[in-house]
Amino acid sequence: MQPPGPDLLSFSEDDLLASIGESLVGRSALPRSRAELIALGRAWLQANLNKIRELVCPHAPQLLKETNLEKLVTTIADMLAAVFYSVAPVTVAVLIVRVGVEKLCMPGPASESSDG
Repeated sequence: MQPPGPDLLSFSEDDLLASIGESLVGRSALPRSRAELIALGRAWLQANLNKIRELVCPHAPQLLKETNLEKLVTTIADMLAAVFYSVAPVTVAVLIVRVGVEKLCMPGPASESSDG
């Protein structure tokens, strides 16, 4: 997988969520508002959070040692690519790096999805 461009790494969380939302709806006849795209992206992320954890968290000790952000994003995207193909794995990987692998993988209420 190609490393993420510096542009993607500079996107805000809302930009990344909107990108996920756009991937989910594709080009439709009825354009969605930015708020709707963000909501769709956030809902997708919540719905897939447990699977993301299953793929990423076993590798957390190695991932936490990586200091190069582009390499970290690429490594996480490669882990996600085999399972998630309706959205760009690199976009999800950037979100994970933004949140933090440690926070994503820590046990307890902070890492549990809201309605299961």
